[in-house]
Amino acid sequence: MKKTLYLIIVIIVMVSFGQLIPPDNYTEGGEKKFGSYNVKNGKFQNLVETEFTEDKKIGIEDIKNYIEVTLPDKYKKMIYSLEIMTDGEGGNDAYVYMDNLHSKDWVICVDYIDVFDSSGDFSNDFGEIIAHETMHIITLNDTQIDNNSGEDTYVADEGKLKKDSTLNTFYEKFWKENMDIHESFMKLGEDLGTVEYFKEYPDTFVTSYAAINPEEDIAESFAYFVTWDKPTGGKIYEQKILFFYDYPELLEIRKQMRIAINNI
Repeated sequence: MKKTLYLIIVIIVMVSFGQLIPPDNYTEGGEKKFGSYNVKNGKFQNLVETEFTEDKKIGIEDIKNYIEVTLPDKYKKMIYSLEIMTDGEGGNDAYVYMDNLHSKDWVICVDYIDVFDSSGDFSNDFGEIIAHETMHIITLNDTQIDNNSGEDTYVADEGKLKKDSTLNTFYEKFWKENMDIHESFMKLGEDLGTVEYFKEYPDTFVTSYAAINPEEDIAESFAYFVTWDKPTGGKIYEQKILFFYDYPELLEIRKQMRIAINNI
């Protein structure tokens, strides 16, 4: 009973104008922050510490260095902040979002707990994770969006895609004619619908996570484009990987990221 009363008091104290205000060094989702870096013109500034930083400084610095050498310069300049955090083991490995106060800039968040293995080395799939998040920035930054366009294009949470944008081109080639089928599966709920959709069309996606929507599909496919050799088969998921070979800029990014990942 005392615990319940204490919880109610804490919640009342934390609520202001209808919004739950997280404690210092926690995000709204209950993530613990280990530290962050502001990024100015592609240059990472000094570490901003929190009460949880001290015994993780080396790992935090390693994550920053990894991202610093892996992200292409052009897109590194779109980063406003790098946050090192955790939402617990097995949650989100990393994610990016457009900062509300800096509408053209992005925040990249990396889960400290999930990206290191039991030996203290980076997990084998950390390169794929960073490639995945990089593709979100490439395809959803403000140069790809035109909310005033009269064209019939794909609409993401970030806005309406330009006709010739990379994501809209990907959508028209691999998603548009099947959106009704996808939406019928999503009526089961996103988690179950995604799993069932992938089970029904396993040769269409590189992973089950890619079946969520075009944004995640292109990001997952790009991660495999970066880390895999060029596919030679004819399955749809292989065609999605081959899609990127038609973009000279993405081929150059692949080359740069592969060198960086293999040398770390």
